[in-house]
Amino acid sequence: MARTVKPTVASPPMASATRIHTRTSATGKVSRPTRNAHAMLALSPNPSYVFDWKRSLPWTGLMNDGYHFLDIVFFAMVAAFLVLRLRSVLGKRTGAERPPEQWTPPEAAADNVVDLQSVRRSASEPPAETPMGQGLAAIRAADRGFDLDGFLGGAKAAFEMIVIAFAHGDKATLQPLLAPDVYRHFSDAIDARRQHGETLQTELVGIRTAELVEAGMDGRFAALTIRFVSEQVNALRDAKGEVVEGNPERVIDVIDLWTFRRDTRSADPNWALAATHTPEP
Repeated sequence: MARTVKPTVASPPMASATRIHTRTSATGKVSRPTRNAHAMLALSPNPSYVFDWKRSLPWTGLMNDGYHFLDIVFFAMVAAFLVLRLRSVLGKRTGAERPPEQWTPPEAAADNVVDLQSVRRSASEPPAETPMGQGLAAIRAADRGFDLDGFLGGAKAAFEMIVIAFAHGDKATLQPLLAPDVYRHFSDAIDARRQHGETLQTELVGIRTAELVEAGMDGRFAALTIRFVSEQVNALRDAKGEVVEGNPERVIDVIDLWTFRRDTRSADPNWALAATHTPEP
């Protein structure tokens, strides 16, 4: 007798993973799983056993409440620490504090008198009892803004400008620096060189010293004489370029006595070169 073979239908691959087990309560009612339960069953390797461990822990709620309590205690401790630090830095009022002192302006000096003896003396200034010291005191009496150190610095700058301008024949630079008589002599010397086709080569290597040797008043004019010791290279060349005086390869020491004058009643603060002298070696 021939056997009848029934065809076997294969189940889908995920059929076993999607089986849902229902539970029967004591009353006989069947409880259906929720949507979340479906998701958990689908992901579980053994869908017949599902256990939510988070919900089974009896102390989960207690831990959350404990964390909030610890946060409150921590912030309270920080606040107390800050209050104590502020009190230690700022202190506290006890009612025995000294009242703040009130500033009172000093009394104005009578007639704005300037005490010349209190003026800071320069290190290069001669003693007050010497003729130069007395001369400087007379200049300060006529010009209260006079400063010896400032004057010596300006005299060095003027010395360099005048020496170089004279060698280059620059009359425009010389004229505001020289008194009229001195400018005329310098201008004549420059014209004489040009007429003979001569050129003066001058290099100012440096100013070694600049010291005060004379000071005083001549009427309303203040006069100061400075002794300059400088290092220079000088050579005078003729029209052919031949050296007729000096040596362009030699540095020599040059000593000059220059006298500067200024009208103390004038608003012009500049000093002018009023006399030059070169002492014999």
